[in-house]
Amino acid sequence: MLAILSNRLKDLLSHAKFSLNIQPTFKWRLAFFCLFFANQGVIAQNGDTLKVVSYNLLHYPDISSGGATVADTSNRHPHYRNIISAMNPDILVVEEVQSTAGFTWFLNDVLNANQNVYSGATFVNGPDMDAGLYYKASKFQFIATKTIITDLRNIYEYTLKHLTSNDTLRVYAVHLKASVGAAEEQQRLSEVDSLRKVTNALPLGSNFIVCGDFNIYGAQEPAYAKLLQVQPGTEGHVFDMINLSGTWNNSIYAAHHTQSTRTRSFWRWINRRNG
Repeated sequence: MLAILSNRLKDLLSHAKFSLNIQPTFKWRLAFFCLFFANQGVIAQNGDTLKVVSYNLLHYPDISSGGATVADTSNRHPHYRNIISAMNPDILVVEEVQSTAGFTWFLNDVLNANQNVYSGATFVNGPDMDAGLYYKASKFQFIATKTIITDLRNIYEYTLKHLTSNDTLRVYAVHLKASVGAAEEQQRLSEVDSLRKVTNALPLGSNFIVCGDFNIYGAQEPAYAKLLQVQPGTEGHVFDMINLSGTWNNSIYAAHHTQSTRTRSFWRWINRRNG
């Protein structure tokens, strides 16, 4: 079994026979929701402690001014390096990657800037901004990337093998529809339904994590309920470790909030965006 250590929990979901230890640390634009399955605390003798991070990079690379290389190399990459160095994830899932070249550039110029530690899963350049996954090659073997098509952005399934235990781990990366409103909630529900069709079909006992930018605004949302819904004969649901009630964009939940921390405005970002 694996023990997963997660840094900042807002949008990371899991259904796995892992022990998860939570250490909230950073208030960066990290998307987490940590949920986990049974056999909590059961770790094999040859077990490992793993740290999983999901990070919305915010329109990466920045091509808003036509000077992406200069803007990111000078402004964002130093911050990215500091953040990643402090978190030291074993698995890093990223959102809002705009190209295959950008995915490779982040790997080479941020993650492996000082030493060759990380490898990248096969990147799929879909119809909108995409997710990607990086992993420490000393801990995992990459098996496959699978695409789950939705009406907006693809959901991706990454299959990894943990080298110490030989356990198979599937990581699902999502970036659901943003904004408040009935239509937006229904679209998020539709996207989650596409995901549940896949996770419901997994063999019983499968280990998986769902992470990314969920854009879910409270426990009352149907997409959230769908993620947690137990359906007979399947284990495609997830478990919420934090289990916050009510509306989440509330000051009482400030410790759990993750925002788009940055030093300048670009793209459509002023206060928020509708994508």
